[in-house]
Amino acid sequence: MSLILDLLALVLIIGVALSRLNRSVLSSAFTLLSAALALTTLAGHPDADAFMRYFLERDDDRARSQESLPHLEMLLYTGEMPSNREYLELMGRLNRMLSTMLGAEIDFIVKGIDSKTRSVVASRKEAMLRKRQTFYLDTDAAGMYRIYEGRIAQARVIAVAEKVIRVEVFGVECSIMARDLAWEWIGDAHERFSVGDQVLVRILNVRRDSLEDVGIKADIKSVSQNTSHDNLKKCRIQSKYAGKVTDVHKGVVYIRLSNGVNAVAHSCYDYRTPGKKDDVSFAVTRIDEDRGVAVGIITRIIRQNL
Repeated sequence: MSLILDLLALVLIIGVALSRLNRSVLSSAFTLLSAALALTTLAGHPDADAFMRYFLERDDDRARSQESLPHLEMLLYTGEMPSNREYLELMGRLNRMLSTMLGAEIDFIVKGIDSKTRSVVASRKEAMLRKRQTFYLDTDAAGMYRIYEGRIAQARVIAVAEKVIRVEVFGVECSIMARDLAWEWIGDAHERFSVGDQVLVRILNVRRDSLEDVGIKADIKSVSQNTSHDNLKKCRIQSKYAGKVTDVHKGVVYIRLSNGVNAVAHSCYDYRTPGKKDDVSFAVTRIDEDRGVAVGIITRIIRQNL
């Protein structure tokens, strides 16, 4: 465990940019960056070799964690290290999470420079902890935390999946489910968000037990105005509208109509079974003002997403 609690570092692939600088400039850059936060875009998988070359001179035991240290550093993993099969499963999960972050903007603090390979050893964890201290634990002149419940803050999108995105808000990461991304139903978050985007989020809850145990819950849709009820005025009973299936759950089909209305269908007249991302024709039979949705039936499937 002492190995994990030691400083973990990540080799960021920025040697190409630094390769044009001479050694004196590199020394000056290290002096400036080692004490300040810097920003880069994650363009490749962390290289453990340069990381280990930097630390092997200081501690031979670090060689045993050649694979795990960069992963733990990038993802701020603070749990206990398992062994045997559990270790392999953990590394596989962390590797998949890290792969989804390609293209994300991250902060880092330079810890050392390998002049032979023209590469830099840097720590994302130190940068994240420094921002946590400033924005979540320290207070301003009025004695207020800078990040608190109800505050709107800018966040970076660092990973996108079909039903969830992951954002970083001043040193703390959190996941936002599709239902909290927009008032309109979203079938695939990739349609609206990409890694590297900057978005506004509303902080719903903050947990600040310690520097390494800070967590938040946030959403995006509450930042914008709810137009669901206004959009319902665009629908007329017995009228037909085109829409896209966003989800199918327990026989209920959820549709986002082309006019922006959320719709629910309990039956389908087409002989085919509707699926996610299918384009369908929807007939309105009832307007549910309380839920802000149109209720009706699918008259036919215009195009299947095969």
